Amino acid sequence: ITTILINDLQNKSFDLFHFYERRARRILPALYSVLIVAILYAFHTSPFYARDIFQSIFAATLFAENLLLLVESSNYFELGVDEKLLFHTWSLAVEEQYYIIFPLFLALTWKLGIKKITSILLIIFILSLCLAHFSSTYGVFERVKTGSFYLIPTRAWELLIGVFIALHIDYIQEKIKIEYNHFLSLLGLSMIL
Repeated sequence: ITTILINDLQNKSFDLFHFYERRARRILPALYSVLIVAILYAFHTSPFYARDIFQSIFAATLFAENLLLLVESSNYFELGVDEKLLFHTWSLAVEEQYYIIFPLFLALTWKLGIKKITSILLIIFILSLCLAHFSSTYGVFERVKTGSFYLIPTRAWELLIGVFIALHIDYIQEKIKIEYNHFLSLLGLSMIL
């Protein structure tokens, strides 16, 4: 996504509405298919469970399932989480919240240049990583620990790793020969397996 944004900004063809339209065409058909199945399922469950499902459907539609889970203090690793039908949409919410914020940030800071943008993002990266660490390790209240798992401020550092690569991909490719790239790809695949 960052590479697409950079190309559009470099070519002076960046259009925020068009960017969001492309994201919607990619994400919404699959999301709505899942939500339709969830609605049908909700009508065949108890009223209390159906209420929870419809709350999740509403939150997932707004890409806010992570916020709903935070309000409910749903710990990702607690028992009973498997009963939350749309629980998995929390990560989609984080991703889409990022896609709302990041293109605006990039468009507003583009004239500063890649080096300054990288510096700003590096500061955000460090703050996000520190916040994630301290809130999950030293969070006194369970809600703080839960929030550190679900919210974008403590997940931004993960997303920014990909951004740093995209911002400097030309430099990286210049430094690493193509043959070595294939080796790294195979190494990465083997590590995943």
